[in-house]
Amino acid sequence: MPIIAQYPFSEGSGTVAHDTSGGSHDLTLARPSWTTGHTDNAIDTGGSSADPIATGAIPANSGGAWTVMGWFSAAGSPEPLQLLTIVAGDSLRAEILAAPASSHTYVRLYASDGSTQWYSGANDPGTNWSQVNHVAFTVEPGATLTIYINGTANTPFTSSSDVALDDWDTIRLGGQSGRFASPASGWVDDLRIFNETLTADDIATYMNTPVPPYEASTVTNKIRIGGNQPSGFRIGSTAVNAIYLGSTLIYG
Repeated sequence: MPIIAQYPFSEGSGTVAHDTSGGSHDLTLARPSWTTGHTDNAIDTGGSSADPIATGAIPANSGGAWTVMGWFSAAGSPEPLQLLTIVAGDSLRAEILAAPASSHTYVRLYASDGSTQWYSGANDPGTNWSQVNHVAFTVEPGATLTIYINGTANTPFTSSSDVALDDWDTIRLGGQSGRFASPASGWVDDLRIFNETLTADDIATYMNTPVPPYEASTVTNKIRIGGNQPSGFRIGSTAVNAIYLGSTLIYG
């Protein structure tokens, strides 16, 4: 699958949430706040500040097809509550919203002039926001917008040719950068972004598969043959106890 970013939020501390897809699209945390999430650690979305808690660049997709998914917890008022936004520059392009009191989840997509073109509510089967939920949506030009709640799809909404899908460049978590939303108290975990529309089976598979955790590593960049070897030699995160050159032990 052409995944362009995935965030396990496994760090548990610090000001960076690392992208473990290999694309290096890390998120920067303006107000580092970590909590326990669905898999392990998660980003606490704050619940008070209008500014997003985490921001990061994603590559634009000229084809305009997207799948966005993650585990979310949400509470607060007034509704709806903002969980995630995607922008192009400073122009809003997409947002995921929660409405706990009415048991709804919404995805709004915007045209390049900022007008809302699709306003999709997951009313069947609805969303119980007293529990954590896996929320995903898929979209592509000239097709449909579909929301999946815990793997179950709502009734798809017909697309609009005016929606801007090919210039998304930044993802934001928490805050109140949308037009009609309040900051949410809650968290986000196991966030993934794809540049194609996934199938229901694909979404179910990813929903039940945690994002691989981020593992910091220290790599020694010199190996000495003869003399003293560097102490604490590692390959990735694995300590190396012995190195052989042929049958000759040269380290360890």
